[in-house]
Amino acid sequence: MKTAARQRSGAVAGVVTMLIGMAIGVASPGQAQTESKAPALPALSGKPLVVDADTVVYDQDKSVIKGTGHVRVDYQGVVLHADYVEAQVQAKQIIATGNVSLEHQQITLRGAYLTYDFVSQRGALLKSEPEKFSPSTAVVDVLYQDQRIEADRIDFDLALQEAVASSRVTLYQGPSRLTGENLRYNFQTKQTDWSGITFTAAPWFGKAAQADRKSPELVEFTTASVTTCDHVPPHYRVQAQRIEYYVDDRIVAHHARLYLGSVPVLYVPVWKQSLADTRPKFTVRVGNKTEWGWFALGTYRYQLNEYVKGRIHLDERAEKGFASGIDADYTTKKNGQGSIKTYYMNERDTSHENPSENAPEQERYRTQLKHRWQVDPTTLALAEYNKLSDSEFTKDYLYREYAADAQPVTEASLSHAESAYTVGAYARLQTNPFYSEVERLPEATFKLNSQSLADTQFYYRTDVAAASLNKKTANSAVDAAANRLDTYQELKYPTRLPGGLDWINFAPYVATRQTFYSKDALGTEEDFWRGIYYYGGEMTTQFYRISAQEGSFLGTELHQLRHVVTPTVQYSFINTPTVPAEKLIPFDEIDAITAQNLFTLGVQNHVQTKWRTAVPDEWERVDLIYFYPHVQYYPGLDSAGRYFSLITTEFNVKPQRWLAFYSDSEFDQYKRRFQSAQFDMALERTDRWRLSLGKRYDRDTSDQTTGDLFMRLNDLWQARVYGRYEAYTDRFQEQQYTITRDLHCWLLDVTYAIKRTEDGSTQDRTFWFTFRLKAFPDETPLSLNVGYDTVNRR
Repeated sequence: MKTAARQRSGAVAGVVTMLIGMAIGVASPGQAQTESKAPALPALSGKPLVVDADTVVYDQDKSVIKGTGHVRVDYQGVVLHADYVEAQVQAKQIIATGNVSLEHQQITLRGAYLTYDFVSQRGALLKSEPEKFSPSTAVVDVLYQDQRIEADRIDFDLALQEAVASSRVTLYQGPSRLTGENLRYNFQTKQTDWSGITFTAAPWFGKAAQADRKSPELVEFTTASVTTCDHVPPHYRVQAQRIEYYVDDRIVAHHARLYLGSVPVLYVPVWKQSLADTRPKFTVRVGNKTEWGWFALGTYRYQLNEYVKGRIHLDERAEKGFASGIDADYTTKKNGQGSIKTYYMNERDTSHENPSENAPEQERYRTQLKHRWQVDPTTLALAEYNKLSDSEFTKDYLYREYAADAQPVTEASLSHAESAYTVGAYARLQTNPFYSEVERLPEATFKLNSQSLADTQFYYRTDVAAASLNKKTANSAVDAAANRLDTYQELKYPTRLPGGLDWINFAPYVATRQTFYSKDALGTEEDFWRGIYYYGGEMTTQFYRISAQEGSFLGTELHQLRHVVTPTVQYSFINTPTVPAEKLIPFDEIDAITAQNLFTLGVQNHVQTKWRTAVPDEWERVDLIYFYPHVQYYPGLDSAGRYFSLITTEFNVKPQRWLAFYSDSEFDQYKRRFQSAQFDMALERTDRWRLSLGKRYDRDTSDQTTGDLFMRLNDLWQARVYGRYEAYTDRFQEQQYTITRDLHCWLLDVTYAIKRTEDGSTQDRTFWFTFRLKAFPDETPLSLNVGYDTVNRR
C-alpha cells in the first residue's frame, strides 16, 4: 500500500519516522518490536533515518522513500541536502539529485548527482545525471579545510576518508592550482597520488608525469618542468627529475636544466624559487660599454636555510677583468638581523699602452656589514661597517649604491626610549682614510621630552650630549680633536592670546645652550664654555569654510568641499655667542651657530574634498589645491639693504585621479623675477598611456625641460619617448626612443638613445636590445643589452 503525498508538518515528520522505523526494525511509539528478515537500512544506536522535505512519499511495496524540495537527511554523522532524494530501503542506498551537498566531519561534497551506500559508507558524486551528461554542466567538488578538489566525477569512501577522481581533476589550495588525471586523496594522511599533472603557482606553470602529496604544504613531482610561459610548448622551461612544491612558499628543483625551446643552456644541481619573492634565481646581463668593453654580469640568488640567504656575483669585464662577491642576509633567533656584502677584483689598468700584454693590475674591493637588533620594545642597537679600497670603487661598479650613499660610514649606536626620555650611546670611526670624517669615540646623549612643570602650562625639555670628537681630514695625518659637552634647555608656554584674540594660538619660548670645549681650534685656550641664548615664539590659527557643493564641477568629483587657511608667524632670536664660531673646531652644526634675528611669515591653503575608495562606503581626503607661500623677514638690514628673503612657494593641484601638478619656486621680489623653479605634471589614463612633463630652472645656470610619454599601441606593441632639453644651449641633452614588442612570455625592447655632454659639445649614440620576461619585467634571468658608443670616454 502506498501513502499519499503529504506536505511537511510536525505530524508528517512523526509518521515518516514511524514508517521508516518499521522498515529498519526500530520500534515506533506504542508498538512492540518484532523480528523481521526483510532487508532494512542500518540504524546507529537505534536512531531511525529521517527524511525532511517539502513533500515526502513512502512506497511500502518497493520500500522506497522519496523526498522533493529542500530535502535534508541527517544520519550516521552524514548531513545531505538536495532537491530530490530516493532512499531505497532494501538496497540500503540513497540517490540524490539537484544542488547536492553532503557533509561529513570536515568534508563537504557538492554536485548534481549523488549515490551513497549507508553500510559501506561509499558513494559517487557526478556533475550531472548519467542520462543527462553534458560537458558544460558545472563540475563537482570536495571541500576540505583550505583545499578544494574539482572533477567530473568523484568516488569517495567516508570510512577510509578517501576520495578518487579520474577525469579532469583540479586541486586548489590557497592561490595554487594543480590539475591532472587519476587522483587519489586521503583526508586523514593528507597524501595524494596522481598522474598527468599540471600546476599553477602564479606566475609559474608546471607539468609532471606523477605527483605525490607528502603533506598539505608539500607536493613532490617526478619528471617535471616549470616555467612562466603558458605557451604550448613553452618558449623556456626548467626541467628536473624531481621538483618539490611547497604551497605558497617555494619551488625546489633537483638537477635542474634550463631549456630555451628544446635547447639546454644551463645546469644547476639545486634550483630554488621563492613564491613570495618573484625575482629569478639566476640573472645574466650581457652588453658592451666603453669603459668595460664586452661584459657578462652573473648573479645567483641562494638560500641556505630560513636564517641565511643572499647572492653570489660572478662578473667578467673584457677591459677590467674578473670580479666576484658574496652577499648574505641573515636573521638570528634572538640577536637581530643584518646583511654582509663583499665585492673584489684585480682591475686591469686600461690606460696601459697594450692592456692585453702584461697590463698592470690594481686591487679594488668593498666590504660592508649592517646589523639591527631590537633588544626589547624600548631598546635598539644598530651597527654598520664599511671598508673600501678607494673612493671611486662603488661609483665605478656599484652605481646604485653610490647614488644612494656616496660616502658610507662606520658607526654603531645603542638607544633606549621611554615616554619621558631617551638615552643613547653612539660611536663613529674613520675606516676609509680618503673620506673626511668626524670621529665620535664615543658620544653619550640624554633627551628629556617636553614635560609639564607642576601641572602648569609651562613645558620644559633638555638635550645633553657628551662626546670625544676628532676631525680627520681625507688623505691627511692632521687631526683636530677636542672633548665637548653640549646642553640645550628650553621653556615653552603654549597658550591662547587673551580677550577677543583667544582664537590665536601662541607659543613663546626661551632657551639656552651652554657648551664646554676642552680646547679651541688653535689649541691656545683650554677648558672654556660658550653660551648662547634663544627666545622667540609662534602664532598660528585656522579658518575653514565647508561648501554644500556636491557632485562634480568640470569633471572634478566634489564631496564635502572645504577650504582651510592656516596663517603662521614665527619669530626666532639667537644672541651673539660668547665665543665666535671662528675660534672653534668645526665638528658639526652646533659649532657653526651664529647670531640670528628673523620672522617667518606664511599662509597654508588647502582646498579639500573626499573621493570614494575601492572599499564601499569609504572615502579618502584629497587636497585639490595646496598653496603655501612663505617668506623670512629680517628686522635688521642685510648688506644689500633688504629686509625680506626670497618668497618661497609650494603649489600643488590634483583635479582628477589621473592628473596632478606639483611645483615649488623662489621669487626675487626685488628684481621681480624667479630665481629658481621646479614644475612637474603627470597624466595617466589606465594602462594605455602615461605622460609626464617637468621643468627645472635655476637662473643663470640651467633651464631644462623633460618629457616622458608611454603609449600602448595595441596588445603587441608599446612605445616610449623621453627627452631632456636645455634652453641655455638650445640643444637636447638626452633623447631616448623605445619600441617594445610582446613575444608572449618575453618583452623585447629596442632602444635608440642620444646623449650630449653638459656643455652640449659631444654626443653619444647608442642602440641596444633588451629581452625581459613578462613575469619579471624589472629583473630578468637573461638580459642582452648591447650598444655602441660613438665617443671614447677614456
